[in-house]
Amino acid sequence: MRTSYPIALLAITAAAILSAGPAVAQPSAAAPSEPAVADGEPAPAPTDDQPARTEYERGAQAFAAGRYREAIEHFIATNRLSPNPALAYNIALAYDSMGDSASALRYYRDYLRALPQAEDRTEVTASIRRLEQRLAEWGVQQLTVMSDPAGGTLSVDGARVGVTPWTGELTPDSHHLEVTLPGYSPATIEVSLVEDRAIDVRVNLHAIERAETPAVESPPPEPAPARESYPPRPPRRLDTVEVVGIGALGLGVGSLLGAVLLERSRAAAEDEAVGAETQIAAAAELERIDRRRNAARIAAGIGAGLFVTGAAVIAIGWTSSKTNQRRGTRVGLGCDGQACGLTATQTLP
Repeated sequence: MRTSYPIALLAITAAAILSAGPAVAQPSAAAPSEPAVADGEPAPAPTDDQPARTEYERGAQAFAAGRYREAIEHFIATNRLSPNPALAYNIALAYDSMGDSASALRYYRDYLRALPQAEDRTEVTASIRRLEQRLAEWGVQQLTVMSDPAGGTLSVDGARVGVTPWTGELTPDSHHLEVTLPGYSPATIEVSLVEDRAIDVRVNLHAIERAETPAVESPPPEPAPARESYPPRPPRRLDTVEVVGIGALGLGVGSLLGAVLLERSRAAAEDEAVGAETQIAAAAELERIDRRRNAARIAAGIGAGLFVTGAAVIAIGWTSSKTNQRRGTRVGLGCDGQACGLTATQTLP
């Protein structure tokens, strides 16, 4: 809730400060020394704004005691707790009493900017003209820059000076102003500051139109390359050469085993011959040993030959089988009534 304050400062007496409400002081065109008290209807502060009323009363007491800096701090705190444009006049009056012409001019102008139809406009305008003349005597003049929206960074003649709204003193001349704000296009303006008048400058900032970025449809994922399927390989069949080789290998192993058995039988026969009771029996056993020795040797020779032949035939068959599968060639073993031999057939593309 906004608190209604009088246009002027509280009467500088303890009785007036502690009364039901402040009286209205009328400003004069001359530099104020102490606000004059005039009849006016008091505007009591609401009970829920007691902190703001307390700050206001402390500011009035400080002003009465000539502690203008302290009074300004309390008036600013009051405005922060319960904003009211009329407080700008009280702040201006305190600065004017301190002899701070630039700050007093700023707050007098703020007051009339916020309340352009104020009843005391004529008197406040006279105070403004007096202070403008004082600044002109110092070779400067006051400039206020406002932007819509507020909060833009202000640069004057290329030098950053503050944030809008901004008020400061410059030499009477042409000045280049630039206001920037994120999301808005920079605004520039040339102003001519005259010697005897403070001026306001308003800058409208235009939002940057952001083009809508069309949604980019991502291409569908590429299908995984199909893996080549191969028909199941039929079971490998043994050709004639391999069959013959395996048979020869088996016969060779059998012959070698037979030779071993015959040799063991021969050794047993020697033992029997040694233990024979007669010469004739011993001779018979020795003859049988010789036959068994010869049979074992023949069986061993045949077995070794068949084993080596079978192994060689199997090796040749496996090698030729792989080669012939690539070349379309088939090797086999053929026999007629007189002889046996290898046969080879090839399919030409």
